[in-house]
Amino acid sequence: MANADRPRGFEPYGEAQGSPVKRIAGEQIRKGEFVVIASDGLMDVITNTTVVRGLAMNDAALNEIVMVLEARNQLYVGQVQDSAFNVQTDCGLLVDVLATGEDAVYNSARMEVNGSTIQTTTGQLELIALKTADDNAFGEFADVVVRINEWQGDNTAAADYAGI
Repeated sequence: MANADRPRGFEPYGEAQGSPVKRIAGEQIRKGEFVVIASDGLMDVITNTTVVRGLAMNDAALNEIVMVLEARNQLYVGQVQDSAFNVQTDCGLLVDVLATGEDAVYNSARMEVNGSTIQTTTGQLELIALKTADDNAFGEFADVVVRINEWQGDNTAAADYAGI
């Protein structure tokens, strides 16, 4: 049975590591999108290559409060956008987020794991495992468990660490 194509952003996997932190949104943010603290100190949606601060736990418009799950070792579940994650040996490798814009019709997040970026040296996320579910298998559109690899709290470069 093929995996369903349902890009929907990310969600916490397992028990949440701590409580979400209140932050002010610098732009429209959807629940399930990874965010970063921008140079103005406000939360913005990440791009395909920026470090990650945490996961938005609610929708927020410009200057509204967004609750951000920021724990360093929190696990998340997201969908791989292609068939690149296809074997157990991909676990432990690194990938970037495909920071696709929100779905304007349903007002929902559409971020996914960018399977075409699987590598050993750099990546926003670490692939931990295939999510255990009867309707989920290695291959196209697999749901995977990930952890933030390039976390903004670990990065001391001024441009990436601004606002903290």
